[in-house]
Amino acid sequence: MFSNYGYRRKGRYVEHLRNWLKHFDLQQFHFIDFAELINQPNLVLQQLCDFLGISFEVNATFGSYNKTSYSSAIDRDIGDSLATYYEPYDEELFSLLGKRFDWRMPRLLAPRTGQGRTTQI
Repeated sequence: MFSNYGYRRKGRYVEHLRNWLKHFDLQQFHFIDFAELINQPNLVLQQLCDFLGISFEVNATFGSYNKTSYSSAIDRDIGDSLATYYEPYDEELFSLLGKRFDWRMPRLLAPRTGQGRTTQI
């Protein structure tokens, strides 16, 4: 289903990172967890500035822009299939980075048969 356009391959982030690591050291990369950026933007920006060796003077308040609400949920079977497919790639990435990311989005998955509607983001 997802193979026609290379969607699955594009989501195997560890493979892309390994290609970059042929040319750069892992310490030259800084990875930002989007959820942390949303929940603690000043902390994440401070860490980024520390990584870049520049000062961070601003303690700003950030708003939401381009916020999207999904009109339909992802079929639970498809979500489970994708989670199973990506698990070994994600685990390899987490091991390489020494950091875990919570990429599962249960709020976007459709309920199992007989369950109520899921909450949309």
